[in-house]
Amino acid sequence: MNMLKQIKPLGAVEAVTKQIMDLIKSGYFKPHEKLPGEMELMEMMNVGRSTIREAKRILSSMNLIESRAGKGCIVKEVSVDSIFNEDMLEMLIRDEEEMLHESRILIESQIAMLALQRATEADLAKMQQCVELLKRAITIGGDVYEPGTAFHKALSEASYNRVMIKIHDLLSSTLVKLQKPGYEQKYDPDKEIQVHQDLVDALKARNKEMLMEALDRHFEYVREISEKR
Repeated sequence: MNMLKQIKPLGAVEAVTKQIMDLIKSGYFKPHEKLPGEMELMEMMNVGRSTIREAKRILSSMNLIESRAGKGCIVKEVSVDSIFNEDMLEMLIRDEEEMLHESRILIESQIAMLALQRATEADLAKMQQCVELLKRAITIGGDVYEPGTAFHKALSEASYNRVMIKIHDLLSSTLVKLQKPGYEQKYDPDKEIQVHQDLVDALKARNKEMLMEALDRHFEYVREISEKR
């Protein structure tokens, strides 16, 4: 029984990718099973070879399939990496900047609360070092976005929740494309340092109320920057 449908040319790559992804999700194409060959997929879905190859490239980048010499494309076992994937996220939430910011607030707030309980002295020292690098970047007129990103990476790692860390990484890598251009022209040097230092101080004090207030100030500052034109 042929579960694949013919595809209209407009948006063909995304349509082919989604259809195969849905069939993998439903179990129609099972882990370790070989996908139909390119010619068969072309005929089944009424698309060209380049469309099939681009869809396969995207599915491979999502860790859903892999190409094996002499065996064709094989469906992979589902893993955290295949569920939470940057290409998949971008495809699902394209042009949804506000939704990205809301998601970041929700995820990072929970990460910070976990870090409040779980962060080691080494984790706290790493975050403090990121703040010092941020101060230095501001002093010499360097890139302030990178040490800021490193700080939030260190914060997420201090949660010791592998799934939350992966989600945070995906949100950050997507947001950087929206936030980084022109960031040096928009940020406030004093606030940039203060909002990050406040987070470290709250974590060091193991004070939940301090941390919640520091998070509110940080997210308000980020929103101010994103609204500047």
